[in-house]
Amino acid sequence: MWPIAHTHFSRFRLPRRLLSQIGQRFPQPQRAPLPPYFSSSASSAPAPFLRASRLDHVCVCVSDVEKSILWYSKVLGLRHSYKSEPHFFPSDASSPAFLSFPATSSASTASTSCNNPTGGVALLPLSHSSKPIQDHLGAHFAVRVDEAEFRRARNCLKDVLREVDATQEASVEYQDYGIQKSLFFRDPDKNIVEIACWVGHPTDRINKSI
Repeated sequence: MWPIAHTHFSRFRLPRRLLSQIGQRFPQPQRAPLPPYFSSSASSAPAPFLRASRLDHVCVCVSDVEKSILWYSKVLGLRHSYKSEPHFFPSDASSPAFLSFPATSSASTASTSCNNPTGGVALLPLSHSSKPIQDHLGAHFAVRVDEAEFRRARNCLKDVLREVDATQEASVEYQDYGIQKSLFFRDPDKNIVEIACWVGHPTDRINKSI
């Protein structure tokens, strides 16, 4: 529906010949073509702006970096990497500590072209004036395990958490999502961690849903 002002002045129309002359004298500017990733074509999905290959790492804030390194090493099997690099902990105490997942055969092959073939978790030290997040509102990160490791975690995770940090709340929440099973728990700074296990290969599940 047009605005009132438009309908009020619609009776005053310029002659068609004059409009044509104006158009020839002041041609409409040509609109630049849109980049392919903004294409509105319905025949095919638009090309992405960037082709990300994988998740590289997640970053969590911690109040005690050394304590968190020990916790993530013993609970999830991560290893402290890049210790001698100038922009990483402990070379720079204000920089994150980078914990890597254990290398697999495929990751070892990729290591020739990538300094971080397995991905990992970055532990960002909180300043003394900063307070840990009290409520994450469900925000978390997940690590993937196979079914055998998931069964072992479900049976023993609470005992492991108590053993690593007796002062920590050893609460573990189990969720069954059908094609995925999960265990949720917290690190010493209340960051939520998930252990996820996909029933069957996750790629097969995704392909079947498309």
